[in-house]
Amino acid sequence: MKRNRFSYYTNQKIFLLCIAILLLFGFALQIDYHSTKASFSNFFMKYFAFLSAALGVILVVISKINLLKRIPKGILFFNLISLGLLVLVLIFGHEVNGAKRFLRFDPFTFQPSTLARMAIIAHVAYFLNNNLKSIGEKNLGQFLLLILPLFYLIVPQYTAILIGTHLSAVAISILTIIAMFWLAGVRKRFIGSILLIGIVGFSAIIIAGSMTGKAFRSTRVSIFRKYCWYMPGGSDIKIKDGMGNQARESIIALKAGGLVGVGSSKGLAKHNYISDVHTDYAFTMIAEQGGFVAGIVIIGLYVVILIVTSKELMGIKNNYLKLLGMGLAFNIFLNAFVHIGVNQCIIFPTGQTLPFVSWGGTSFVVDLASAAVIYNIMANKGKLYA
Repeated sequence: MKRNRFSYYTNQKIFLLCIAILLLFGFALQIDYHSTKASFSNFFMKYFAFLSAALGVILVVISKINLLKRIPKGILFFNLISLGLLVLVLIFGHEVNGAKRFLRFDPFTFQPSTLARMAIIAHVAYFLNNNLKSIGEKNLGQFLLLILPLFYLIVPQYTAILIGTHLSAVAISILTIIAMFWLAGVRKRFIGSILLIGIVGFSAIIIAGSMTGKAFRSTRVSIFRKYCWYMPGGSDIKIKDGMGNQARESIIALKAGGLVGVGSSKGLAKHNYISDVHTDYAFTMIAEQGGFVAGIVIIGLYVVILIVTSKELMGIKNNYLKLLGMGLAFNIFLNAFVHIGVNQCIIFPTGQTLPFVSWGGTSFVVDLASAAVIYNIMANKGKLYA
């Protein structure tokens, strides 16, 4: 019993330690980047405002109040609020590089698609918890009909996000949902059918975007084909002047980093060689200055977070809380995976932040809130949720 209790508390401490180390990486990166800019004082104001808000959320969620038992009652409201904000973005949103993803409240911005990922995870966890027994008794056709109501709240949000051209948010959400179905024990051929539908739809959007309509999306496809190491004939692809600088300079910076990095004083990525290096290319900046070693540490921290969360939550009897916590953990991991993949040009270029590290107020707060919910379930599973 003592050994189990030791393991119980150790996993929680490892989880918090990984989050803390990532936050320290992020804080050091942001100070290093903004120290080269004229807006250094503005950085502190915004960064600490978001940090204070995030910590406030954490203090509420990890308190001794059994807050999570009230979450199911608010899932519909949560998703409707998320959908409403996504619609407001389409009407009043701030457009950047052909994408409309933000609501601007000077000096802050708010990205509803980041909040939507939490709302959708809570919705899917609640649906699976209520229908697991029925799913096990259905054939494939009956299964697809059974899960149809699940998408009444999801599809409108995905549609709004796609109209705002945030394709990666939808892709990550779909993969998270598939992971939740797998963790719930849904039959593999059922999961395969959902995956097939997702792949077909996702591929159709990419192909359509590269051929017609959104010029920026076709440009991103061309950039990926040109600089991705496993795409043949990239050197023959022509792209507009100035396009593809981020991908090219990211590869140069990663190569320059070598094994142990060039150090902060010699790092060039932060000096406007890569635009948005403190958000979309945070991993590149870390790997340039800290080298392969720092890059492996960052990747390892996200892997450990997922492993520790799995060890703690997979034994919980309450399926809703298990799926909610694991869904949030997978979402954090997949966001990190996509960010790192984009930085290494093995995934299509997309504006995805690195959880707990990148500059990004909404994602920063939502990621910390997700970690707080996970920790709440870990800390209280023996007393409240078994």
